[in-house]
Amino acid sequence: MPAPSRAARATASSATWVTTPATCCCWPWPMPRRCGGSRRSPCGRAQVARLSARSCWEWPRSGHSPPSRRSFAARTSWRLSICRRAPRWAGFWPGPGRPRPSASSRRARRRWPSSTAAPTLVLTLPANLPRVGATLPYPPTHKEALMPRILGILLIVLMAAWPLAGWAAPKGTVVIAQGVDPTTLDPMNHQETPASNLAANLFDTLLERDQELKIVPALAESYRNVAPTVWEFKLRKGVKFHNGEPFDAESVKFSLERLVDPKLKLRGASPFSPIERVEVVDPYTARVHTKAPWPILDTLMATGQPTMLPPKYYQEKELAHVAKNPVGSGPFKFVRWVKDDRIELEANEQYWRGAPKVKHVVFRPIPDDAVRVAALQNGEIDVAVNIPPHLASVIANHPKLFLSTAPSVRTIQLMYYTHQFDAQHKLVGPYPGPVADKRVRQAMNYAVDIDEIIKNVLDGKGVRIAAMLTSKHFGFDPALKPIKQDLAKTKQLLTEAGFPNGVDMILNGPQGRYVRDKEVAEAVAGQLTKAGIRTTLRVHEWGTYLNTMAYVHKAGPVWLIGWGTPAYDAETVYGPLFRSGKILGNYYNADFDGMVDDAQKIMDSKKRLELYHKINRLWVEDAAAMPLYQQLDLYGATKRVAWKARGDERIKGYDMAVKDAK
Repeated sequence: MPAPSRAARATASSATWVTTPATCCCWPWPMPRRCGGSRRSPCGRAQVARLSARSCWEWPRSGHSPPSRRSFAARTSWRLSICRRAPRWAGFWPGPGRPRPSASSRRARRRWPSSTAAPTLVLTLPANLPRVGATLPYPPTHKEALMPRILGILLIVLMAAWPLAGWAAPKGTVVIAQGVDPTTLDPMNHQETPASNLAANLFDTLLERDQELKIVPALAESYRNVAPTVWEFKLRKGVKFHNGEPFDAESVKFSLERLVDPKLKLRGASPFSPIERVEVVDPYTARVHTKAPWPILDTLMATGQPTMLPPKYYQEKELAHVAKNPVGSGPFKFVRWVKDDRIELEANEQYWRGAPKVKHVVFRPIPDDAVRVAALQNGEIDVAVNIPPHLASVIANHPKLFLSTAPSVRTIQLMYYTHQFDAQHKLVGPYPGPVADKRVRQAMNYAVDIDEIIKNVLDGKGVRIAAMLTSKHFGFDPALKPIKQDLAKTKQLLTEAGFPNGVDMILNGPQGRYVRDKEVAEAVAGQLTKAGIRTTLRVHEWGTYLNTMAYVHKAGPVWLIGWGTPAYDAETVYGPLFRSGKILGNYYNADFDGMVDDAQKIMDSKKRLELYHKINRLWVEDAAAMPLYQQLDLYGATKRVAWKARGDERIKGYDMAVKDAK
C-alpha cells in the first residue's frame, strides 16, 4: 500500500498536538523527511522532536488525509497527552529499503492494546496564541515544528513541580517540644492535651475538626441522629490498623464500650457517661445508643478520647502494656517511648488518607521555658509550645524561626476544694479547710488583679474572662462581666467568715505545662498574700501533679489548672470539673448538679443555651473557681517546617512538611 499523496490528504478538518514518551503507536510506514527532519506516518503523525517525550502532529485517522498547504483553513484543536511507552512492535516502521510487514501484522500494530491504554492530559491553549485556532499551512514550518517541543518541555517541568502528595514518599524528621511528657499513651485513660497530641498522630476518631475547627468526617463517612437516643455512623471501608487488623463496626463497638466500661475506670470516660451501648447494624454501619437524648454526641466524637482501637490487640494486652505500646490507625506508628526524654513515631505509609509528608516525628518534654527556646534557636527541635510572651518578638525576628499564634480554647484558673471526695470519686463531706466557706472563696476572687498579671507576666497576651468559657463556647454569656479587684470587699468577706486577721492558704501548681504557669502562680500568690491571704506556692512535675494529686483528689485546698477541650461546649467544662462524682471534680452543689444534668439532655439549642446562662451565674455567685484568663497560644518553629498553629492546641504531624530532609 503506497503512502497517501498530499492531494489525497486534503479532506481532514482538524489537528491535535500529541506528546508521547517513546514513539507513535501508528502502524509503520516509510516516512519521508519533512520540516527539518520530521517523519510523517500514513495517519498523519509527524515526529518533530527527539526528546524524552516526543511530539507528534496528529491528523484524524479516518481517511489518513490531512489538508494540503493551500487548502487548509480549518480551525484546529490542540492537546497534549502523556502516553505509556509503546511496545516495540508499535514503533514507526523503518524507512525505505527495509522489509515491509504483512497486512495482518500492520492491522495488529495499528491498534494500541486495551491493557496498556495511554492516559491523556489535555492542555487548552489561549485562542490568541500565534498560529493556533487560525489557518495553518501544511506541512508545518520549522517554528511550528518546534511548538510541540516547547509545549512538551513546559508540561514536563510543570508536572515535576506539581505537589502531588500521593507521589512523594515521606521524608525528614520533625522534633516537637511539649512542656511535659504525657502520663500515658492510652488515649482513653487521661484528660490532658499532651497525651491527646500524641493520640492525634497515632489514632483516628469517627469525626474530627479541620484546620478551621469545623467538624468533618474521619473514619465515619457520614452520620445522623436517627432517634433521640440513637446516632448512626456509616464507616469508611478499607482502613487497617497498624497491626493489620481491619477497621469495621466491631471496632467501633469495642472502642466506645471500652471507653465507658465501669470495670476499667478509665480517666477519659466521664464526659461519655451518657453512652449506653453500640449496635452493629452491618460490617460498616454502627449505631450508638445513649441513656437519654444527648445533643453533643457528634461534637464529642471529634475529641481525643473516643479513638478507634484494634479489638484483638487491646483485648489481649493488659492496661499497663497498651499504656506504653499504642496501636492505632493514624498517620504515624509508635516506635518507642523513653520516659521523660522522647517519644518516637514513624510514618504510616499505608494511611487511608495517603502517606504523611514527614517520615519521623519525635516528641520531647522540655519543662523549662528558657531551655525550650534555646533548643529551638540551636536547631535541636523544630516546634516548641508555650513560647514565653516576652520572647515572642525574639522568635518572630529570628532569621531561621517563625512565630505561630492562635487564640486558645484553653482557660487558666484556680480551682477550690469545697468538698472532699475519695479516690473512687465518692463524696466524703465538706472540705476540712477555709475554702469550704463560700465567703473565703469570694474574698480570694476579689483579692487578685488579673489584668495586672496579664499585662506584666504575659506581656498582654491573654484575654480576661468572667467564667471558664471562651467566646467560641456554646453557653458563653457576653452579659457576664469579670470581677474587678476590690481589697475592701476581700477584708469584709474574710471578717464575716471569721478570719479578721487573714488566713493561711496553700496553692499547688505545675511547671512547664502552660504558658508561664509557674510565674502566673507566683504572681497570684503574691497578690493574695498582700490582701491578707498568706499563700504558700508548691510547684510540681506534671506527671506527679496529675497522677498523685489531681486524679485522686489530693491537690487541695487550691490548685491551678488549665482547661480546654476541642468540643467548645459548656458541657465539657462544667461536667468533668464541677459535676460531683467526676474524676477532677472537688465541688458540690445539688442545684448545680441538677441543672448540669438537665442541660445534658436538652435537644433544643435555645433552651439549652438559656439553662447554661443560669448555670454560669450560679457558678460565679458560688465562687466555684477563680477564672483568670483565656490563653493565647504561642508556638515557635523553624522555617524548614511548613506548619500552622490551631486553636484547639492539636499538633498533627500529618499537617506538617519539611523543606529539607533532616
